[in-house]
Amino acid sequence: MIETNDSVIKPEDRLNNFQTQINRDIKDIQDEYVRIDPNLVSMDYAFNYWVLLKIFNTEEENVGDFVTDYNDKSVDCYMHFEETKELFIIQCKHFQEDTRVIRTMVADFLKSPLAFLDAGTYKKSKDLQKIYSKAKNDSEYKIYLQFYTTNTNYSDDISTLISDFNKSNVSKKIKAQFFDLKDIYKKYYGEGYKKVTSLKFNLRTINKGTFASIKEEYGINYKYQGYYIITPVEQIYKLLKQSNDTGYSLFEENIREYLGDAGVVNSAIAETLRSEERVNFLYYNNGITVIVKSAKPQVNGVSREIVLENPQIVNGCQTVNTIFSVLDELSEKEIIEQYKDVFVMTKLLIIPTIDDKDKKFYQDVVKYTNKQNPIPDKIFAANNETVFKRIQTELKRYGLWVKVKQSDKIKFDNFTPSDKADMLDCLKKQSAQLGLIVTNKDLCVDLEKILQICLAFITDGYNAFSKKSSVLKSNSEVFKKYSINIQDYLSYENIVRLYLLYKLSERDRKESEDLRTPIPYYVLGFLSYHISDRSNVSCYNNFLNKIFEGQTCSINSIYEYLKQLSSLYKDNSGKEYNVLIKQKIDKQVLDKQIDTARRFMKQVVEFLVSE
Repeated sequence: MIETNDSVIKPEDRLNNFQTQINRDIKDIQDEYVRIDPNLVSMDYAFNYWVLLKIFNTEEENVGDFVTDYNDKSVDCYMHFEETKELFIIQCKHFQEDTRVIRTMVADFLKSPLAFLDAGTYKKSKDLQKIYSKAKNDSEYKIYLQFYTTNTNYSDDISTLISDFNKSNVSKKIKAQFFDLKDIYKKYYGEGYKKVTSLKFNLRTINKGTFASIKEEYGINYKYQGYYIITPVEQIYKLLKQSNDTGYSLFEENIREYLGDAGVVNSAIAETLRSEERVNFLYYNNGITVIVKSAKPQVNGVSREIVLENPQIVNGCQTVNTIFSVLDELSEKEIIEQYKDVFVMTKLLIIPTIDDKDKKFYQDVVKYTNKQNPIPDKIFAANNETVFKRIQTELKRYGLWVKVKQSDKIKFDNFTPSDKADMLDCLKKQSAQLGLIVTNKDLCVDLEKILQICLAFITDGYNAFSKKSSVLKSNSEVFKKYSINIQDYLSYENIVRLYLLYKLSERDRKESEDLRTPIPYYVLGFLSYHISDRSNVSCYNNFLNKIFEGQTCSINSIYEYLKQLSSLYKDNSGKEYNVLIKQKIDKQVLDKQIDTARRFMKQVVEFLVSE
């Protein structure tokens, strides 16, 4: 069992922390965009930007285009996804808990916008009126009326109002939705809305014999239809080229991702394709696995084609990208002449992904098709939790790039010098308070390391050392209790602060005479040891805000105290360093050293333990 602080994440504490995070985000939005849009001085108005940026993942340079006229009581903003034919008409209320959302607010929203839009007389946004008129007459379009509020205080009959509205909408074309703070939290840390690009590709084979259906040719009647296709590599090249040209993400579900040409395996693939040995590529390569929502076979002369709808390559990413990099060096004529007899085996599965069982099977296919070269469990855990993707996105705003996926290091390397310079400036603003000099190498950090740092602060240094292998093990206690709930304990800014405090401790450790102290994870754990009520998750953010933003005691003085405390604890434990870090924190020894340190740093200790 983990020695914990016995904290339990209460729903109200979680939501209070989340609301504080929203307010902090809004302040950042105001600081960044107020010169462009003066209305942002109002937090109510800025919340529109927050919803568009954080829930709908709107591109920053375009966000203002989707906000309607300020103080419009019917529509505050909207979002349009033309590719998937979805229109969202939105009203946002930035309310504190003591402000109640009453029935008439929602009722007016469900009535007023549609009255004007149906009549073609909505004047607040010509673009919205134009989009709505088109959507109204297109049977494939879905229109959503969404009401967002940043509290959980609302009239009980609002749910009935929403339900009655949806029941009365016989065509089901327009759907009303109400999101309180709980719902926004789930969407923010889950799968938010995003612009989706679709792709249809006619995958061609040279003849019917190179195309086998599990059901038709083999007579196996599985629930999920599948095909084995001996595929010309030039077809794989064209598939990736079309996806790149249209902005379609062909590898979104791939657990490995492309790791560049420099690796031994990828270099070997490229070498084979460039040599006369390429005619044996089908035998040398394990092939690729593709999942589609639908596939329609058809005969085209002597060849056979299958129309793929929204394909996802879930295994064979290295193969596909290496094929592309090699063939992309050649002209179309050279590709036809040199690669007409070069093939790769493609396993094609059709999974409609319409229910939980389909999604589970999809995830299992991704997992098991990537087992031939074992992938650590932590890669699967990191890849499947949307909360980590959110942490990556938000920490980038503070200048920190968290490597969640294997390919994230390559993504970071491909950031422009300007992007990296902007990130470094952001991180320097945070590190200046600690007197820590940061460089480009400090901008990129593994998710596992971030979770260890947070775990040291939330629990203690012993857990950070001993539970490293568990922070990204999905069935472990530490993963379930802490890793996927880090956001409930710590704001993004405070995660960055802890990272920098760790880096400062690590720098001083490397420069120390014994190369052992201060012990960075102990510094973080000893800091949180001073929190008076560790059972309340809100206290962690409040405590860090107090020491980093307070005027009574500088963070530098606090850090010097923690350095001394770390050294005192090590020296008085009676254990060698390698033995010490493998054992639980001895609270009697720690309390005694805190009393010792209090004698020469009384002001710091009293500041830390004060409410």
